[in-house]
Amino acid sequence: MTLLCREIIARISRLGWGGVFCTYSPSELQSSPVPCFIHPNEDELWRPGIEMFETPPADSIFVTYFFRFNHHTGRFEEAGRLEWYPSSERAGLVHFGERQVQMNALHRKNKATSRSRRFKSNKGNEYKWKKGSDAGMQELDFVCVDSWRRVVGRWTNESQTLTMTSSGFAIFDELVVTLWLQIWRREKGFW
Repeated sequence: MTLLCREIIARISRLGWGGVFCTYSPSELQSSPVPCFIHPNEDELWRPGIEMFETPPADSIFVTYFFRFNHHTGRFEEAGRLEWYPSSERAGLVHFGERQVQMNALHRKNKATSRSRRFKSNKGNEYKWKKGSDAGMQELDFVCVDSWRRVVGRWTNESQTLTMTSSGFAIFDELVVTLWLQIWRREKGFW
């Protein structure tokens, strides 16, 4: 049985499941309906009455594509992909177009006691994400600063809004993907 994204999301909402990851190819984005891959919380896999999920083998690799909307063409274009293993919070690769980066390089500590997480942009500049509580914001918020401590991006969890400066737009894809990784790791307890 094939379910459309909106049907799956409605069912998941009723069941209270945790995560929906939709994987699209560029051609699928242009047509409707779009197929979805669902990955619920691990403990939900064994909920009585749910037979459609299996625990993937430990060596399985998941690929999540991310897209950027091109206002000139009116289409979504593939900006990159994340290749990750469900059994590990750090192993995996991120592809920003042709550039390939180890996932743990986008979430590294400067010191063992560090409360911020650093990454390098495609131009070699270093940036870091700081938890909101360390930057005078709410606990679930994040702020990204460059090596001169200038704010380039600010995530407000309450409104689910990422605000960027012009410097942030220069590293748009990296800013969005690294923010997503920070939020995901925080939710999983890997911060």
